[in-house]
Amino acid sequence: MEVPGGHNNKFFVLVSEFLGTMFLMLAINWSSGGTTPQCVGLTVFMCAQIFGPISGAHFNPAVSLGFLFKEGSTHWVRNMAMMISMILFQGAGAFAGFGLCLGGFAFEKSSDSMKNIPKKDYYIAQLCPANGCNDDSIIAKVFVVECVCTFVFVNFVFMVVKHNGAADMPINALAIGLALFLAIRESSGISGGCINPAVGLVQSVM
Repeated sequence: MEVPGGHNNKFFVLVSEFLGTMFLMLAINWSSGGTTPQCVGLTVFMCAQIFGPISGAHFNPAVSLGFLFKEGSTHWVRNMAMMISMILFQGAGAFAGFGLCLGGFAFEKSSDSMKNIPKKDYYIAQLCPANGCNDDSIIAKVFVVECVCTFVFVNFVFMVVKHNGAADMPINALAIGLALFLAIRESSGISGGCINPAVGLVQSVM
């Protein structure tokens, strides 16, 4: 599930997942619309280098679930408990990151200020394109795009971590960050490009 020996170091593993997901949410909300994919990819690149040796740097419930099925044949109960704990801390980190982001926005009492928001081609991690979710087929499009891009991204992470990764951690982290950047660029115009259940849930609810 986590890095070798991580089950003996659960506190730091869970804190690493919390902080990494929190920084990911900060990158999503504090970057400008046109540079958000780059910011998210670079954030994952940096956090993977910092927290990768501690927790494996999942920052994504889909990645944690994938590693459970990849390595779950041995120590199933321990791995299942660890995966649930990691997902809970990832969700808490997403909420914490969004809470910190609220401090960077000015709130107006009047809803008229919403009319001055500039138009964009799409909104990152909003689960809807810029023209809203009024299209009857948008839900199906969102579901398919998010499933396909998340599947491809998680499989790429497995390729790097378990099979064809480089000997140097910065190269692996850069490859994963680049893959996330590309996945967001490809999917953001349709679904918002969450590629992360924790981000999608927290961003939509909050």
